[in-house]
Amino acid sequence: MEKDIQKLINEFISFVIKQAKCIDNGNPRLGNKYADKYVAVAKSLLIGGDIYINEFEKLLNHESRDVRSMAAAFLLKDRTQSAVRTLKELAKGKDIPAMGARCALERYKKGILEIK
Repeated sequence: MEKDIQKLINEFISFVIKQAKCIDNGNPRLGNKYADKYVAVAKSLLIGGDIYINEFEKLLNHESRDVRSMAAAFLLKDRTQSAVRTLKELAKGKDIPAMGARCALERYKKGILEIK
């Protein structure tokens, strides 16, 4: 089981970083394909129960702002306090992860805690 979790975590990280690179390189179409992949991975992690979610939550401390921002957006429902804390810190920036964090915080304020 631990191997499965780590595989999903690594895929999530990889797809988020690949999407960010696509956006930076002016290729949002390809970036959207990676987004579809990390959304599917995130959903798999979230339905895996506490063991999976606990591992997913560790990404809130990942070195990549992109990874932290996306993980926090997905973890709003299951790890609200740590996700909001991460999003608030990221939202102070002026980059794409900061914009994503501000959007996730707006969803949170409206009571929307899940990404569908």
